[in-house]
Amino acid sequence: MRAAPLLARPVTVNFFEAVPIARIVEELARITKSQIAVNWLALAEQGKSPDLAAAVTLQDVPLGEGLAKLLGPLELAYRVIDAETIEITTPARLAAQLEREFYPIGKLLEDGQTAAALIAQIREAIGRAAWADSGGPGQIAFDQPSQCLIVLQSQDAQAAIGRLLGGQ
Repeated sequence: MRAAPLLARPVTVNFFEAVPIARIVEELARITKSQIAVNWLALAEQGKSPDLAAAVTLQDVPLGEGLAKLLGPLELAYRVIDAETIEITTPARLAAQLEREFYPIGKLLEDGQTAAALIAQIREAIGRAAWADSGGPGQIAFDQPSQCLIVLQSQDAQAAIGRLLGGQ
C-alpha cells in the first residue's frame, strides 16, 4: 500500500474534551508531517458540519489505528490519496471511490497458481456482489504480457486483495 509507512507513524494526542475534528486532524498532520484533508462536501451529505467535534486520546499508536479510533464513532472513514496524503470522508464515499491497482503475480504463477484460480479466489474473498458481472462496480482482469492482475475496486477491497496476495 502506498501509504503504509505514513499509516505506521506513531502519534500521541490528548484531546480529553471534545474539539472540532479539524483541530485534531491538524495536530495529527503536524505530528506525522503529512497532509490530512477533510472532505466536508461528503460529510455534509451525511449531515455533518465543520463544527463536528470529538474527543480522543492516542498514546504512541500508528496513525492508521489512531484515525480508526477517531473516525469510527463518528461514522467516518479515511482514504489514502498518496504516500503523504489522507482524505477523511464517509464510508459511502469510500466505497464508491474506485481505484485501479496492478498486482504482479508472476511469482505466484511460477509456483503453480493460475491467473483464473487467483481471480476466482479474489472474487470469492471480496464477495461476488462487488464485481460488475454481479451488478457491482468492480472489475478484474489478467494482463499476460505484464503478468499483472489489474483490479478496479474500492480502497478497502484493494487492501484485502493485497493481503490475500501476500503483498504481491
